[in-house]
Amino acid sequence: MIRFSLHPHWGDDVLGMDQLEDGQGVHVVFPSAYEKLLLKLNVDKYDLKVNFEDGDVHEYQDLLLETIHDVTLKLDKNGYGVATFH
Repeated sequence: MIRFSLHPHWGDDVLGMDQLEDGQGVHVVFPSAYEKLLLKLNVDKYDLKVNFEDGDVHEYQDLLLETIHDVTLKLDKNGYGVATFH
């Protein structure tokens, strides 16, 4: 899920599906009209909430989406959910 930083409510599930299977990916694109509206409102930071299969929930705050092209989600060697941004 994604929301504007510091907004109290989470938006819709941007994956469009309940969960990703191991090795599966999804491409998320925000429409240019949406981006233009957010620029007009001076909104440039977002929060990302990831619910991992093991019940682990992570929130990543103040992300500049314009600088992020890929997000990789995986479980570390201890079974905890981890996200990396590229």
